[in-house]
Amino acid sequence: MNPAAQNEKQLIKLDPRVSSGTFILVSPGGRTTSAIAITSTAQDVQAALEAVYGPGNVSVSGAPKAWLVEFTGALGNAPQPLVMADGTNLTGSIVTIFVSHATPGSDGSTPAPVVEAPAPVVEVPAPLPAFVSGSGTVDVTTKPLGDKAIPKSLVIRANGSNSGIICIGNSHEDAGEGYILGKGETTPPICVDNLNKVFLVGSAIGQGYSWLAT
Repeated sequence: MNPAAQNEKQLIKLDPRVSSGTFILVSPGGRTTSAIAITSTAQDVQAALEAVYGPGNVSVSGAPKAWLVEFTGALGNAPQPLVMADGTNLTGSIVTIFVSHATPGSDGSTPAPVVEAPAPVVEVPAPLPAFVSGSGTVDVTTKPLGDKAIPKSLVIRANGSNSGIICIGNSHEDAGEGYILGKGETTPPICVDNLNKVFLVGSAIGQGYSWLAT
């Protein structure tokens, strides 16, 4: 026997260790909301989603850090793909956004799909230690790694307000591979296997940078 028709409901939840910042939501078609603060009310989140899905097609309840999105109107009584989330601009010791099917949508003609277990959609590193010299050296065998294993790669993030260039090499003289980075932008993982130090030079370094060992 088939179930009655029901609207799709999805839960958007922030890890409690997220402390500040904003995130955006992305529809399966690639349309993005405006930035949503972690303190946003259900009404705020609904307004942001209606700009993407259309007025009357979503209804949001809940409280900051945990919002329940119900698809209504033209999107009601039907299964809906999961909303995607981007938490790049969130901060905290753990920065994770969970999006899950709370109630699968159905038009009543076929059984509703099995509810999926919540899974993290995006996780970004917590703020990293910043170096602010005009040129820099990252010692990949010591601080802040402590007694951890030597990493295989580094990701460098520019913290300055202006675009600049970061060049990477195993000495100042051969730091020739460059990346143009704006504020908050990162390099792809840079292989540092078998190197004890990575030398960083360029205009972006003078404005401050952070690094992450992977």
